Amino acid sequence: MADEPQSPVSKKMKLDCPDEATATVTETPSIDASVAELRGISTCDDCIAVLLQLDQEQATALKEIVQPEEQSEPTYTKPICPICLGTFTHGNTPLIEALADKVKEVASGITTCQIHLSLPKHITARQIIISRWVRSKSACLVPPTPEDFDYLTRVRDYLSQRICQLLGVTLDTKSEVSISIILTCPQLGRQFEFPHKSPSMQKNPQAKRMFKMGPFNSWSIPNIQYLFTEIAPEDLQAQKCWPPNSPQTGVKVEQVKVKSPSVFIAGRYNKYARGITNTPLHIKGKSFITSVSEQVAPAFEKAFEATDHKFCSSGREDVDVRMLGSGRPFYIEILNPKVTSLSADTIQNIQDEVNQYPHVQFHHLQIIDKSELYRIKEGEEQKSKTYCALVWVKDLPNIDLAEKLKPYEAGRAHLTRSKRVLSLKAEIIDTHFIQLTLATVAGTYIKEFVHGDCARTTPSLATILGCTTDILLLDVLTVDLEWPPSHH
Repeated sequence: MADEPQSPVSKKMKLDCPDEATATVTETPSIDASVAELRGISTCDDCIAVLLQLDQEQATALKEIVQPEEQSEPTYTKPICPICLGTFTHGNTPLIEALADKVKEVASGITTCQIHLSLPKHITARQIIISRWVRSKSACLVPPTPEDFDYLTRVRDYLSQRICQLLGVTLDTKSEVSISIILTCPQLGRQFEFPHKSPSMQKNPQAKRMFKMGPFNSWSIPNIQYLFTEIAPEDLQAQKCWPPNSPQTGVKVEQVKVKSPSVFIAGRYNKYARGITNTPLHIKGKSFITSVSEQVAPAFEKAFEATDHKFCSSGREDVDVRMLGSGRPFYIEILNPKVTSLSADTIQNIQDEVNQYPHVQFHHLQIIDKSELYRIKEGEEQKSKTYCALVWVKDLPNIDLAEKLKPYEAGRAHLTRSKRVLSLKAEIIDTHFIQLTLATVAGTYIKEFVHGDCARTTPSLATILGCTTDILLLDVLTVDLEWPPSHH
């Protein structure tokens, strides 16, 4: 009898048979039968190549074999693979395109990214069961190794590479752009939560400990690998999982999140009206006109298509204090932006737009590097400020104010917190009012220095003049800090 012709796959397949003569006889039927068995349960070619440990040439030859139903039915749709649930199939472009489209919705303008994929754990259980099932039908197939069971890594690598191809970006594990994708297969639900009821596992002490782990989705991959490697085939048959059926629906995209590196906008602001807070402040029964951050941050959040922002200034004035002169240094951290950069012209247009509100004005707005933020932090301790205050005096003594108002070191005694008043200058308006101009180091409480804060701040203007004093109006004239960095 003439030998049967070998398929393109079996011609290249080397089997692990102990007897060379036996291998010659069984080589073709073993590999072809295994391919037929796997295709009979709708296993995709990629999963077949992994299960049978085909090399690249063999895998390519496998894909060239067209199924009879594909030839006879032009509109034939392949069933969903029972192992990878449709994620590992090269022909499954709708899933890849859906993933790429969802990433585009939340990220644009990126050049590199790292991708973190969460896949249904059913893939691991199904791969192990079908691998055992097909090997039970052929003694000449190479025994499975632990590497064969690492299907999730294979699927993650494949999907990540294909998504990056469609996006036109480079996959880089060190990229600051992180894309998190969650894929689920709701139809399968709690399909594999039966091992604890299986007779073959009842006497397995290690398995008994694992049965306390909770629902299937909470099981670790090593535990899933162990349980479905050890469970007896007859127990799987009893659950109609020898082998598992092809699901009606494959994986679906449950969530896509992109975490992009923050963008930092630096500048200075002037506040020309009282009653405006530094950041939004909500007090029961009291409302404020607006806040400094509300006047500028939303415009940049919109321009960068970001999810949120943080506003940080070098100190902050009270709601009833104006910020005059060259303004107060600040920066905005734009969180998770889709757009990662703006041109200088665009930033200038935003500055012109936000400056239409007359009571708060912004200038020198620009993008800075995160490494420059230390200047703001250092400035909080090292900068000096100049203030102008309208002070009420109960009984202004007949003394030489120029002699009395000299530099002081003031502080709250119970906190041992000393701050230096660098200079003092007073202009008498009348017997009850003076205009006080003073320069101090960072962190000095001007209001407390004027009225003494119930004698908790010493010395104070009240103790210097020897009478009751209070502050009526306060303005910040200068904040001595070089900011933004490129402006100076």
